[in-house]
Amino acid sequence: MEFIKPVHVERSNVEWQVTDRIKAIVKYYSEYTGISENEVLDRFLVNILEDPDFKQ
Repeated sequence: MEFIKPVHVERSNVEWQVTDRIKAIVKYYSEYTGISENEVLDRFLVNILEDPDFKQ
């Protein structure tokens, strides 16, 4: 897993329905890294591309 390094990139807002548990995890990780919750999700979800079956 690749850990997040702060970066400033313009993003659009997206509405997602996630559990309170996931919201809390993202919130705390955002506070820990000092980057926005949107950026945490954006960078974390890119890791899906590491799944070799998904790329096919």
